[in-house]
Amino acid sequence: MKLTVLLLSGAGVIATAVSNLADGTVVPGAFTTVLTGVLSAAFAFSVILAVRRARRRNHPGR
Repeated sequence: MKLTVLLLSGAGVIATAVSNLADGTVVPGAFTTVLTGVLSAAFAFSVILAVRRARRRNHPGR
């Protein structure tokens, strides 16, 4: 559950930064904000995949 929230918050940060860039209101830290959102979303996604892989190894019959 926490990982899903982290993934969604990363996507929200990216969407906010992209909409700000589209509006022309470029904040000086916009690139850093986008980078932080991408990294947090990628980290959450990789952790979710690792957990799924571990569950499959523990229960190969399912």
